[in-house]
Amino acid sequence: MPNAAKPVGALIAVLAISAGVLIAVLNIGKRGAATVTPAPHSPGGVPNIVIDNGPGASTDPLKPDYNIEPLRIPDFELVDQDGRPVTQEAFKNNVTVVSFFFTRCTFICPALTGATIGLTQKLKDTPVRFLSISVDPENDTPEVIKKYAADHSADPARWSFLTGKKDVVWSMLRSGLKWGIEERPEERIMFNDGSSMSNIRHPGWFALVGPDGRVLAVYQASEDEKLEQLMARARSILRVMKKTG
Repeated sequence: MPNAAKPVGALIAVLAISAGVLIAVLNIGKRGAATVTPAPHSPGGVPNIVIDNGPGASTDPLKPDYNIEPLRIPDFELVDQDGRPVTQEAFKNNVTVVSFFFTRCTFICPALTGATIGLTQKLKDTPVRFLSISVDPENDTPEVIKKYAADHSADPARWSFLTGKKDVVWSMLRSGLKWGIEERPEERIMFNDGSSMSNIRHPGWFALVGPDGRVLAVYQASEDEKLEQLMARARSILRVMKKTG
């Protein structure tokens, strides 16, 4: 009888593999099949997520992607590079691309700002607006972010840089968007005068905010494919707004 055990074992293995394939196929067909992956710069213990804009992408451009519904940008009061107050009303009836940065950042911020410049150029024929919010407001005063904006040839009519109270900005990331943020003393940013500061870790993502202030999707700024998806989604939203307008 020992020889009979081999065919039986093989049959069980085949059945197990088949069942696994069937389950995988069924799961792919579900709306909840969007890939959820850890944030590349997520602080330990903070529930950071980024959604793969694939199977979970909404078929309605004005509705949030799967798993995006819980994310939000809470009410806020900040100021722009000219010292003018800015609140969540800035999102009303607009399509807005939101990101977070700080002017002294030498890690992901230069690439993130570069990606934003690219988006502003490729979407220059649209009214899409951009908000870059400083996570280092104690240093990034309106005067500092105004110079940063000028150094990057940002069009103030479309691209605003915001600053304000640290707890307001950090709450946006931690409580609202669930992206997380933290200071990293072991990661030093060095300056020409010999001084230094702790790096402020924050994700290099774009949040696409619709005309009602809801976060509709999140896109990785370092991936060209994701940026193309962002631009296509923004244009789709504008077409729907024009039809229903």
